Amino acid sequence: MLINLLTNAIKFSHRGSDVLLSAEQASHGWVRISVEDRGIGIPAADIANLGTPFTQVHGPYINKEQGAGLGLAITKSLVEAMGGTIDFDSTEGQGTQVVVTLQAAKAA
Repeated sequence: MLINLLTNAIKFSHRGSDVLLSAEQASHGWVRISVEDRGIGIPAADIANLGTPFTQVHGPYINKEQGAGLGLAITKSLVEAMGGTIDFDSTEGQGTQVVVTLQAAKAA
């Protein structure tokens, strides 16, 4: 799950830009993991479809390195199978933050 999120952040970031990974205790028994980049971002119209199998984001900033559109769908399924949530916040041309919240015992 984390490898997929980090790989996406790196793949869709500008060369030399930072990708931030953080983890913190949310509420009792929960952990919040955030992956944030300063990359190309995702158009607002596409955010609602993230995590849907075979969905790819298209736009002027998207490079040619696209996969099958399964990575985020698999990640979302894994997170939900563990009783967690995944949220996306993005601004096209500025970057994306993905926040996963999981029960700490299941995340370990």
